[in-house]
Amino acid sequence: MELFSGESTCFYLCYRSQTSNGANNVERPVWSNINDAIAEVLHDGGMVKLYKFPQDSGYVKFLEMISLKTKFKILATTNDDNYYYRIREWWDPTEPPFSGVTLIGDDEFDNRTFCTDSNVAYELFEEFYTTEELREGLKNMLQRDLVAKKSSANRVKGGEQET
Repeated sequence: MELFSGESTCFYLCYRSQTSNGANNVERPVWSNINDAIAEVLHDGGMVKLYKFPQDSGYVKFLEMISLKTKFKILATTNDDNYYYRIREWWDPTEPPFSGVTLIGDDEFDNRTFCTDSNVAYELFEEFYTTEELREGLKNMLQRDLVAKKSSANRVKGGEQET
């Protein structure tokens, strides 16, 4: 976006709850804007994206949360040189082996990439907003292709696919 060219690092917030009439966009949000967006989307379902500009500054370009009211998933898009690390998904380290999938539209996602603890969302977004990076948050984020491989490997047993 040319809007942020020549400036030091700044953020752009975009969110939409399932009960709103359209997307809400906030240039240079303060933490209370982000906190309120997360709360609304966790309650009503929807999505929150927090973009960092310029996008080539640092490792993480933007953080995204997709909420289904009772659970949510978080993704980070990065500037990693390795194509397979450019999209990172939050992964619940406490979840047991494969327990099924959740549909978002027509896409299946491993249940272990969903979270029900709202503190995780607030902590990840706050870390990204305050430090302009994710260091602690990335510890529970895997590259997207690895999540898909783990899901596929765990779903196929003896030639039959679990549902």
